[in-house]
Amino acid sequence: MNPQQVVEEAKRSLLVRSSTIMKQLKSLRTGRASAAMLDGVVVEAYGTPMPLNQVANVSAPEAQLLQITPFESNLQKIASAIRDNEPGYEPQR
Repeated sequence: MNPQQVVEEAKRSLLVRSSTIMKQLKSLRTGRASAAMLDGVVVEAYGTPMPLNQVANVSAPEAQLLQITPFESNLQKIASAIRDNEPGYEPQR
């Protein structure tokens, strides 16, 4: 490999790693609720696994509250997916 190829490979690697770190920082628990905290939640809906943001709106109207509004009647599936995928989170109606 020539020096230019090494530099290009390093740039690609750093770009991938920095985007991964940014995703992890978005979901970090800091005492303030963020809709990104639930980005990793996958819900079994319509017979296939789907990300939560494709079956419901997720918002943070208050500092310690996430509000999830399902598009259709998938409330039970969403609640169980949150319980299963995010330890420490307890959905309430």
